[in-house]
Amino acid sequence: MQSIMILGAGVMQQPAYHAARRNGWYSIGVDRDPYGPAVTLADAFEQVDLADPPGVLSVAERYHGDGRLDAVFTAGTDFSSTVAYVGERLGLPGIPYDTALRATDKALMRECFRDAGVPSPRFRTIKEAGSLEDSARRVLEDFELPFVIKPVDNMGARGVQLVQHPRQARAALETAMAFSRTRRAIAEELIPGCEYSVDALVFNGEVMITGVADRHIHFAPYFIEMGHTIPAALGSAELQELIAVFERGVRALGITHGAAKGDVFYGRNGAMVGEIAARLSGGYMSGWTYPLCSGVELTEAAMRFALGQDPRELLNPRFQRVSAERAVISAPGRVRRANKFASLRNRDGVAEVFQRVRTGDHVRFPRNNVEKCGNIIAVGDTRGEAVTSALKAIRSIVIELEPGNGETAAFLFGPQTPAAHHAFGLEDPCNRAALSAMPPLCGILENRGGRQRSDAKAPPSPVSGGNGRARGSTAELKVLALPHLEREHQRDWRGLTPRETIAELRRERSIAFVPGSSGESALGGVFWRAFLIGGLQGARYLIDTIEECEYEAVEREILSRYLPLYV
Repeated sequence: MQSIMILGAGVMQQPAYHAARRNGWYSIGVDRDPYGPAVTLADAFEQVDLADPPGVLSVAERYHGDGRLDAVFTAGTDFSSTVAYVGERLGLPGIPYDTALRATDKALMRECFRDAGVPSPRFRTIKEAGSLEDSARRVLEDFELPFVIKPVDNMGARGVQLVQHPRQARAALETAMAFSRTRRAIAEELIPGCEYSVDALVFNGEVMITGVADRHIHFAPYFIEMGHTIPAALGSAELQELIAVFERGVRALGITHGAAKGDVFYGRNGAMVGEIAARLSGGYMSGWTYPLCSGVELTEAAMRFALGQDPRELLNPRFQRVSAERAVISAPGRVRRANKFASLRNRDGVAEVFQRVRTGDHVRFPRNNVEKCGNIIAVGDTRGEAVTSALKAIRSIVIELEPGNGETAAFLFGPQTPAAHHAFGLEDPCNRAALSAMPPLCGILENRGGRQRSDAKAPPSPVSGGNGRARGSTAELKVLALPHLEREHQRDWRGLTPRETIAELRRERSIAFVPGSSGESALGGVFWRAFLIGGLQGARYLIDTIEECEYEAVEREILSRYLPLYV
């Protein structure tokens, strides 16, 4: 029986443990977390920090000395250098440790691409030594805005930010260094164009492309992948150029045996390499979406590479379909209810469902690719089928936040939430003008606000707090209408327009939209701000806070923070 050590025991490594079991390989799981979701899948488990190569080597030597270790492997982690460190010292198949370092350390990687003439962005490396103010000033002198700052040695977009204004540079450097194990950051030009994920296996120097996917990146100044679709929607000439540039990057790094994963851009300047790692991709691509669209078990093929076998016969696609992965996100706060995740599996084209949050969990709006609430993977015979099934599943998921939570209120009503994080923006001038002239509230609550600050026994009102309507009441909550909501065509991360989202809200909450001239007590600008920033979830939070919380909480968390979106 062959034995393989798998670095990582998280969700992204589960396909590797399943592949080991299918093939009768003895699997040795290694992770810092003894409660990782893949721990129970391993035949043996060792608790070791993957960022400690000598520590992992010490464990590997024990198994190797007993004749029970034939390979070291990882997928979906940033510890391919640890794999190479152990493999090189034990004489196991793989790439040299120096090669793995070039594919892990972004500063070394950029230098390698530059020296080999591989199209990649201009860069500058910043070390912690010295003044951050001085470093920020030098970076601002070197690069035109906007540019990117990231840690040299992390993954999942942790600590990566787009600098759009000079005052953001120092804070971005500080954040990047906090996410760097070596306290180093890299500044680089923003690459124009669309981003693609490329998976490949390299056998005796031959680069075999095993999948190219569109990456859907949103929410500047962060780089949040809200999903990917595979195969990518690229013309044949553009795809060939993209792959050619990726292969040049793989060879420049010296990856001759094993896996390679690239983030490659295509835009007005042609193809350009963002990054290349010496491992298979994370983000559900190598372990789920590529197998679902091709029938190829890519993780198993890469593990055969690590065991010194020739896996090329496994790489022939058995069918051609389309896979669409989409993320579930949330405004910040505490989860009161999260449902529908498990019930979606195997329904309407949904192939996989990953739930990361439960009732009572604290959630935040994502700043990197590990701060999401869940993921859906759907499959179809066409791109349209797969994407439609994924979005349909996403829309049926409910993540309801606790009312009155100050963190949620700050996101919806405070001044710090970037426009790029809003669910919607108003495009129609008439709607913008109407909202800019709209009071936050109209009627009883607005008129009594000053006198009710400390009056817990205030009389009920159609828009008052805990002394008003109870949750589930059939009494309608009035909202001042925008004149032409049907003219707004922007879509939120769930793929719906404002009008479609309002229709969803009305199916679950009793609300009516009235003209401003009606003279009725109604929510005004506060409703539209919560809705435009937080979408359906933001509107739910506002209504639940009004219906369930004491007036003082409404005044403190919402009214005191409120600023109009358009002036």
